[in-house]
Amino acid sequence: MARLQPQELSPRPKSPNDDRTKSYRDDLTPSMRIFVYEAIKEITNGKARKSFTKAAIRAGYAPKRADMTASRLMHHPTVKAEIEKEMKKIEKKALVDASYVVKNIKEIGERCMTKVPVLDEDGKPTGTWKFDSQSALRSQELLGKTMELFTDKVKQSGDVKINITIKEENVGKMEKKV
Repeated sequence: MARLQPQELSPRPKSPNDDRTKSYRDDLTPSMRIFVYEAIKEITNGKARKSFTKAAIRAGYAPKRADMTASRLMHHPTVKAEIEKEMKKIEKKALVDASYVVKNIKEIGERCMTKVPVLDEDGKPTGTWKFDSQSALRSQELLGKTMELFTDKVKQSGDVKINITIKEENVGKMEKKV
C-alpha cells in the first residue's frame, strides 16, 4: 500500500487584520504549522510508534525540551483541530470502506462461478460445464470471513467480576518482592 503524504499547508495570511483570510489557522505560528505538517507525516508513515518529539525537533523546537513541547502542542486546541482537518482530507482521498471491498469480492466470486460449456473437438457442447472453482471458493471464504461466519473466536461482552483472595502469609512475601 502506498504511503499517504500530507499536502502542503496553506501559507499564513499576510496581515492578521485581513478578514478574507481570517480563520482558526491564524492562531498558528510558523513553527506550529511546521509541527502540524511533521506530525501528520508521523501519523501517516505507517510505523506503529509515532514520534511527535521528532516532529517537534524537525519543526525547529529545542531538542532538549522537544518531548514536552510535542506533548504541549498535541494538546493545543488549534494544533489538534488543524491535524484533524488535514487528516480528514487525507482519509477522504484514500476512502475505501468495507462495503466497497465486499461488493468487489462478491462481483469477482460471481464472475468466477459463471458456467462455461465444455466443447468437444468439433465445437459442440458436451453437456458439461466448467467454472473457476478455486477462485469462486476463495471469494466465498473472504465473504464468510468478512461476515465472521467461520471464526473460532468467541466474542464476549458484558461485565466480568474477579475476586482475588490473598492469604495473610503471602502478604509478607509480596511486600519483600516490591
